[in-house]
Amino acid sequence: MTDPAHDPAATLRERARGDVLEPGDAGYEDAREYDLQLGVRSGGHHVSGCALPDGGVLLDCRPMDAVRVDPGERTARVGPGATWGDVDHETEAFGPAVLGGQDPNIGVAGLTLGGVGWLSRKHGLTCDNLLAADVVTAGGDLVRASEEENEDLFWALRGGGNVGVVTSFQFRCMSSPRRYSAGRSSTPPTSSRRMCTARA
Repeated sequence: MTDPAHDPAATLRERARGDVLEPGDAGYEDAREYDLQLGVRSGGHHVSGCALPDGGVLLDCRPMDAVRVDPGERTARVGPGATWGDVDHETEAFGPAVLGGQDPNIGVAGLTLGGVGWLSRKHGLTCDNLLAADVVTAGGDLVRASEEENEDLFWALRGGGNVGVVTSFQFRCMSSPRRYSAGRSSTPPTSSRRMCTARA
């Protein structure tokens, strides 16, 4: 989404982890030299455009949208630019699912901070099923955050925010339930009693 109220001075499109770790781009140097705000766009779904720094430098991670599923380990590794539609497309072939958003256009990175999905009543929040993340810190170091490594950073990623740029997420997969069709029907108030009686 684009909000005209947020107008970055420069946009850098990241295509691989190395682009974030070793940018080699004048935009980064300008941001550092002139103390410009640095923003990160992942799936680009948020309607308010909060990731777009007005007058700052935007890291556009949408090209980093790869999804790799390991059926044996029941895990999925997902790039920061992927949407839940990308994830569902890849996991569907193997059976196990990642607890993701209810709309395929929602970005993985934003929802992972605490969003819910179709399987949440049984398996919790999306962040509860995050196993690890590769993160580029503000100092330019690439580290892995999990319950065993850099635990404080892992905790912050799942709700603290603004602690680095995630270049890869690793999620736990769970068994996917049977598919059901759902819909909504509307009836005029005058027919409510008759409809309720018929459905009972």
